[in-house]
Order: sequence, then C-alpha cells, then structure tokens
Amino acid sequence: MFTAKAASCPSKAVTPAAKDCPININKLDGKESTRMPSERFILRVPLGRLLIGLLLTVIPISLIGLFALAQSEKSLEESVGTNYRTIAEATSGEVSSLSTTAFTTWGSWPSPRS
Repeated sequence: MFTAKAASCPSKAVTPAAKDCPININKLDGKESTRMPSERFILRVPLGRLLIGLLLTVIPISLIGLFALAQSEKSLEESVGTNYRTIAEATSGEVSSLSTTAFTTWGSWPSPRS
C-alpha cells in the first residue's frame, strides 16, 4: 500500500529492506488523503494518571451530590410536616366550630320528655 519511490529517498537505494526512508503517509495509492484535523490528534495519557484524575474528580462530585440529596430530603420532610400540621389545625378548627355550633343548638332544643 505504501511504497517508497526514488524521489522521496534520493540518497539511498530503494529496496524492500530500506526502512530508514521517510514515507509520506498522507499519500494513499498516489492520492492525497483528506483527513480531518481531529484524526491527527492523539492524546496519550498513562492509565494510572487517568484513574487518579477520575478518582479525584468523580468522588468529590459524588459526595457533594449525596450531601445535597440528604439536605433536600430533610427540607422536604420539614415542609411536608408543616403542610400536614397546617391542614390538621384548619380541620380541627372547623370540627371544633361545627361541634360547638351543634352542641349549642342541640342544647337549646326542648327535650322530648318535657
């Protein structure tokens, strides 16, 4: 696929064993290849450094998320408790006024035995 021509290695004889000869890898079968710029960029990071970097970023973010979740759960429980307390107080006020009204009107009725 890649062949070295005499024009690319003028000082050396072209033989199958001539591995020192620079080969233009942008030419494939005599044609210029069109490559995207991202294809030429290779990032080499050692696995140990990659794992350490991931641990140093993922663990703190996870801990912050867990803390925020716990705080929001406590806040939700408090607001639900406050809501239930408000509903209970309103209902008890209605029941109290209804029972007071019912007992006062019932007490003013004549008894059937009299």
